[in-house]
Amino acid sequence: MYKIELVKDGNQIGFINIKVSRTDNPLIFSIFYSDTIENSGNFTCDDLFLGLSTIRGIYDQLNIKLLCEGSMDNVYPGGLASEESQGEIAYKYNKYSNSYEQVNIFKPVDITLVDHIVTSDTQKENRRQAIRNL
Repeated sequence: MYKIELVKDGNQIGFINIKVSRTDNPLIFSIFYSDTIENSGNFTCDDLFLGLSTIRGIYDQLNIKLLCEGSMDNVYPGGLASEESQGEIAYKYNKYSNSYEQVNIFKPVDITLVDHIVTSDTQKENRRQAIRNL
């Protein structure tokens, strides 16, 4: 189970717990989430990055950010590590050194990085821009 801080308007408002388990099909995950502000749900997916993006989309509508690596403006799926982990491992891009490091998408980040938490759409556009700059 992963516990991730929730932030709205720069203030910590609670936590979300995300439980990931395998279904009978080893390529499909069951994801259950619940938070301390009375939201919850469950769904299945075949990629954990996309699963996290689904949850983020729900909270984006509430103007709530999830403080985790997978929500950062410079973290992107792709490559062998992402594929082998079914999306749990992604790449964090460092524009100063033009390099990537592997990160777990559910790893918490500090509230001081809240300005680097973006929507999935912004994250996709940032990835496209990083690719163009290679």
